[in-house]
Amino acid sequence: MFSRKSASSTAMNQHEFERDFMVWMALDLEPFSMVENRGLRFFFKKNFPQVTIPSESSMRKTYVIDVYDFVADQVKRDLTAVQTITLMFDGWTD
Repeated sequence: MFSRKSASSTAMNQHEFERDFMVWMALDLEPFSMVENRGLRFFFKKNFPQVTIPSESSMRKTYVIDVYDFVADQVKRDLTAVQTITLMFDGWTD
């Protein structure tokens, strides 16, 4: 996946990877600090040395808006045919 030759496609792959990584964290409700975990970094360095894991601050600055827009667009698509919505709130986390 990350073996393309040109620098621009490598940059695009890194951008896609970092955005998809943020989506992974969002879907699994993982904290942004997950990217700083030693085990995670060891795994990627050993198995995917061509991939650079972004820092937590880079993820926050660059990809939060991308992921928010992606999720918002998907929710809008999912709700186009919905006629009724029920909202439930958890009193402990509101």
